[in-house]
Amino acid sequence: MIQEDNIMNVKLTDKLKDKLGIMLLVAMMAVAITGCEEEGPAEQAGEKIDNAMEDTGDAIEEAGDNVEEAADEAQSDY
Repeated sequence: MIQEDNIMNVKLTDKLKDKLGIMLLVAMMAVAITGCEEEGPAEQAGEKIDNAMEDTGDAIEEAGDNVEEAADEAQSDY
């Protein structure tokens, strides 16, 4: 009879471990999701840098187009 009780306790402990593991996983996911919603200073700075790089790229592309147009006009004048 003592051995049977020990087996039942082990099964209960395994079930408890499983439930605790699931609860821990859910709690960690909730914290991760909450943390992703708010932008910290590093994320804000990174976004500003990305925007600045994109604006710079657009300006360079526009300048290249202007140079190309000027070259086409200069060639047509000859």
